[in-house]
Amino acid sequence: MTGEPHFRAAKMRDFDAVLRLLLDDDVASGREDPEGARAAYEAAFAEMVTGRDSELLLMEIGGSLVGMVQLTVIPGLAHRGARRAQLETLRVASAERGRKLGERLVEHALGRARERGCRIAQLTTDTGRRRAHAFYGRLGFTPSHVGFKRRIGP
Repeated sequence: MTGEPHFRAAKMRDFDAVLRLLLDDDVASGREDPEGARAAYEAAFAEMVTGRDSELLLMEIGGSLVGMVQLTVIPGLAHRGARRAQLETLRVASAERGRKLGERLVEHALGRARERGCRIAQLTTDTGRRRAHAFYGRLGFTPSHVGFKRRIGP
């Protein structure tokens, strides 16, 4: 695909395209359940589209969705009350990888985070995603903390 990327916030009409992009990933395709949990995906998507603290940023080229990232603003006490930008669910369409679109998407999200008063950006990534680790390192992220997760619901 050719042309310059265009960035915008997701709208409800984007749901099906966003779900396809979510699944265009080796790790997610084995973990997600688009048919059995469609209502849950729709509810989460609606919350991102209409919510105040979280937004789903989309990247399009020629009107086609080629990337996305969820940006959540977290108020904090540490670091002199710094607001944090949490980046999640970064995806670039598999057919478009290798063109530095992910870098442009992250930089757009960080710009949006700065506009929203954030002073720190953070993210987590699966321990098996070695290429993603290198990618984030190239963008200036450092593996400064150890993260833990625990399921607390179904």
